[in-house]
Amino acid sequence: MSLADDRFAIYETLAQYCRGVDRMDAELTLACFLEEATIEVSGLFEGTPAEYVAWLWPVHGAMLGHTHAVSNIIVEIQGDTAASESYVALTLRMNLGDELVDVSGKARCLDTWRRAANGSWQISARMTVSDLARVDPVELRAEVNSVLSPQRDGLRRLRGRRDRTDHSYELLTVGTQVRGS
Repeated sequence: MSLADDRFAIYETLAQYCRGVDRMDAELTLACFLEEATIEVSGLFEGTPAEYVAWLWPVHGAMLGHTHAVSNIIVEIQGDTAASESYVALTLRMNLGDELVDVSGKARCLDTWRRAANGSWQISARMTVSDLARVDPVELRAEVNSVLSPQRDGLRRLRGRRDRTDHSYELLTVGTQVRGS
């Protein structure tokens, strides 16, 4: 693989991690990490990838929805190891008491990587550093579709789903396979 191919593989794994978390696809999320990797999330969690998923799924399952996106990815590669910093923007929609809120966060994932025997890159250690956060009340006056025009009757409303019934799984099959299989 070329240096550009290795960088792209790391970028793609970071995106697959976000997809795995947002679709609550444990298999896809775990495939981004070495089994023995360590994960530390700023004041919230420390442990292995399996322990992380066991902790995170009930937390996210209690929410109404969530999105994660990565950007500003810097990667340094030395042979079969690498290090990266990626910025993460996240929005978590939840009930806080009797109020509907969006928690918006900005964080950075500081990752070390190892190239697996099959050539794929997996995270061997992750430290998530929190930079900014805010909580905003959400007032749902109407669905976005109901305030946009022109509207067309009879069209289906496409909603994201937090599992493998999400529409993306009808299109993308590569990311649903476990690395190394």
